[in-house]
Amino acid sequence: MELSNVEEIICCNKHIVLERDVYSDIDHCFRFLSEFAEDKLIYGINTGFGPMAQYKIDNADLNKLQYNIIRSHSCGAGEPMLEIVVKAAMLSRMQTFVNAKSGVSLAVV
Repeated sequence: MELSNVEEIICCNKHIVLERDVYSDIDHCFRFLSEFAEDKLIYGINTGFGPMAQYKIDNADLNKLQYNIIRSHSCGAGEPMLEIVVKAAMLSRMQTFVNAKSGVSLAVV
């Protein structure tokens, strides 16, 4: 993505189309991490957080774990941010995900 496209994406709701190989790179990284983590404790991936970090979370509860960490960090203070600021933050985060090094699923991107 070029910096010149950011304004169109944020202000004009221009759709983002990723190259096909980006999708396969993201999926490859996600599948690698999923397989790698199967028999290991990896903080924040398949363990609890903080004092619960030494405990493996059952595979059936991994989605719940991720939702709960988002919920626990989503209680803000003050006025909600402007939509344009939220879009810019989301776009920045998406750009990090398309580098295919984070292990997120395609659904996140």
